[in-house]
Amino acid sequence: MLLIAALLAGPSWIYAIYVRQSGLLRAGRAAEEMQSLRRLAEREETSRYTALREFMATEMQTLAEQNHQLRAELRADLEKLAGRLESCAPQPATAEAEIIDLGLEEEDERI
Repeated sequence: MLLIAALLAGPSWIYAIYVRQSGLLRAGRAAEEMQSLRRLAEREETSRYTALREFMATEMQTLAEQNHQLRAELRADLEKLAGRLESCAPQPATAEAEIIDLGLEEEDERI
């Protein structure tokens, strides 16, 4: 009876050890695969960040060039406007200056 129990228990133990080892091997393979997938995901994320950084740099450069161009156009427009104002303004400005000078002279005479 003991011999029959030993004969039945022996293969059961061997099977249990086999199942355990195969489970450990599968878990090890799964862990290695997960690690390789993590590395791949990190590389992809890094490349996406690099691509985003390059895109942002080119966009910032484009915006800086547009800003520079718009500022130059604005300066030119302001200079044209200032020229127009100067050509129209001398007559009233001198009249106002004469009025102010007369007012100051009158105050000087009172004192």
